[in-house]
Amino acid sequence: MSNKKYFSLHAHFYQPPRENPWTGEIPIQDSSFPYDNWNNRIFMECYLPNLYGRIKNYKNETLEIVNNYEYLNFNFGPTLLNWLEREYPFYYSKLVDTVIKVKQRKGFSNAIAQGYNHTIIPLDDFSNKILQISCGISDFERRFGFKPEGFWLPETAVNMDTLRILIDKGIKYVILAPYQIRNIKDISTGKPVLKRDSAPCIIYDVSPEGKKIKERSIIIFPYDGELSKKVAFDDITKNSSTFVQTISSFYKENYNKPQLFIIASDGETYGHHHKFADLTLSYTFKYELAKRDIEVVSLSEYLSICPPQFECELDPGPDMDGTSWSCAHGLRRWKGGCNCGDEGKYDTTWRAPLRSAMQWLSVVANDIYKEEGSKIFLDPEKTAIKHCDTLSDMNKIDDFLSLNMKPEIFDKSKAMKLLELKKYSMFIFTSCGWFFNDISRIETRQILKYAARIAQIAEEFGFRGIGRIFASILEMAKSNFKDILNGKKIYEQESLMSCITPEMSAVYLAIRAYLFGGKRKNSRYLIELSQGNFLFKNSHISCKVIDKETFLNTEYTIEIIEDKEENFKFSVINKGSGKSKTFGISAYPQELQKELINLQLCILKMKNISSFENLFFSYRRILEKNPGVMFYNFENVLSELKLLYTQIAKIKLKQFLLEPSIKNLNEIKELIHYAEDVKINAKIELSPDIAGLMPVFCNWIFSNKPEIKTAKEIEEILSKFGLYELRFHIENYLYEVSNYVSQKEYIDSDIIA
Repeated sequence: MSNKKYFSLHAHFYQPPRENPWTGEIPIQDSSFPYDNWNNRIFMECYLPNLYGRIKNYKNETLEIVNNYEYLNFNFGPTLLNWLEREYPFYYSKLVDTVIKVKQRKGFSNAIAQGYNHTIIPLDDFSNKILQISCGISDFERRFGFKPEGFWLPETAVNMDTLRILIDKGIKYVILAPYQIRNIKDISTGKPVLKRDSAPCIIYDVSPEGKKIKERSIIIFPYDGELSKKVAFDDITKNSSTFVQTISSFYKENYNKPQLFIIASDGETYGHHHKFADLTLSYTFKYELAKRDIEVVSLSEYLSICPPQFECELDPGPDMDGTSWSCAHGLRRWKGGCNCGDEGKYDTTWRAPLRSAMQWLSVVANDIYKEEGSKIFLDPEKTAIKHCDTLSDMNKIDDFLSLNMKPEIFDKSKAMKLLELKKYSMFIFTSCGWFFNDISRIETRQILKYAARIAQIAEEFGFRGIGRIFASILEMAKSNFKDILNGKKIYEQESLMSCITPEMSAVYLAIRAYLFGGKRKNSRYLIELSQGNFLFKNSHISCKVIDKETFLNTEYTIEIIEDKEENFKFSVINKGSGKSKTFGISAYPQELQKELINLQLCILKMKNISSFENLFFSYRRILEKNPGVMFYNFENVLSELKLLYTQIAKIKLKQFLLEPSIKNLNEIKELIHYAEDVKINAKIELSPDIAGLMPVFCNWIFSNKPEIKTAKEIEEILSKFGLYELRFHIENYLYEVSNYVSQKEYIDSDIIA
């Protein structure tokens, strides 16, 4: 036991909040192609494959399915879990159940909490430090039902003030890079030591006089820097044997003490950054590590086996305000002053004025919240912390406000706007806004949207000119691209979103709901379609829209008018007031114009499917009536047939994903049969409009629980289409209902290791 080899792989799973604050939806993100947005893409490439990790043979047959989250030490960012809970409730529940079951089985949790929306906590003001840590812990407790023992510090950014708050909150440990600690000593002897493994160290709080406070301490697990770097950059995860051989080489043989090595990396490494690394983990955890007598442990479990034998101090960093794992210059990557992320050619001096602008805006937002919140809430600061627990469930908001508002106050809309103001004062500091090479990137544009929403809410409370002053500071943040100029120009582009009226939101949400399932809940709105459709000329639809920010519950009738001057105009009638408004796509900000046009194209294709089918079968008859003529003489016809088939197949597939009926399934079967009959490849490409329907399809599968026979038919159809991404969900369902994997005996040589 004394020479035991222990191993822990910590995966940091995180995505920033991506929702547009005016619509509550994640817009179509072109860079995530063929998916509709980056959350969906990385979910399919990483988060989901690790929940259903495949062990396969050389024929690509699945022999076993392994839940990698049972073995990982990991954290999930709350903003990512909010999205997952909303879009994929079954998979979300399975992840939560995994954490709970591991805790029940072992007595220790392998999941830990994280700062709420991934700010650089040492750079936050004191109020936001408390908010980030308190909301992260509270979010964890709400989801899993117990207190976290560990806490993931975003970018492992740390200083003593941050650790003091974690100590106050009862957190036992954090994970840091080895170069973030110094002066390591053996507790029993007090002598300095050079540690080679990841054994834990205690850090004690100190008094103003510099004396250790024995009753106030926290444990640091330093991950192994060399091993973690190999995972991230040397691609040792291509093969489980190579992966474990590399891990094994770090242990000393014939050593008379327990040894622990920790790999810490972005969770997205396993399947997204490194394709198929999720498969490597599955076989590694299930078989390969045991072959080398290496035991997988969670860090909480390790502490129960091997209490800390060392103590250490924090490295204060070059500016004495902290260090991180992704900046060699302390925390300058997020405040300016270093070239990290410049790719060797970009100017990163824009980071300092961006930080200054956000800090100014945060002070303004917090002052407004304190001043106005004191009139409305019993305890504004506690209310802000508790509000984080409602962000994924609008059903809790009414009760939440009743408990936290002063009894004589009835304006819930005003209360919610203040809480939105406070939320966005956190979201503007989301770390990825500073991480990359230019201020024009999608991540920085997102935090500037939140800034624009803060300015708009401030104006609604009578504080005018906030956006103008903020923009003047941003003018100093120069872009690397001449046509973009600076942060002011980008901010002004993003602030155009504030022109969206409730009626414009209703149209946008109704069209999305129509094409993506009929009922839609996002981070701000709940929309439900009641009757009508958009498939006929001058057609209309009725819908109910609930805005959790304003507490308005409005019913609309929306008509799409085809106009000669402008292809589409929208006529919107508020059923409650009877007032109507008419506007075109050009009334929307440019980002939404593009998305609305794409959505309209989807409706147009659905309208014209009978025309596509008539042409398809007319072309097909040309081939049937000329059986003696060689196919290559019909090259143009075949090319046209392929194009028509692709359009029809996509429309019919989307109809099926929205309504997986036997009728729709049979129509797809027939279409594929016709295509194969004339030697057309039945495969179609994944595209954002199909990827956007995956949540609807998944929810149908796991809610309606089709018979195994039907599920296998669907699996076969999706295989013929070549849409492995969709077929993956059916395979997961079959596994859940029947433990359905290849039912054959196999030996080690069958397995791809």
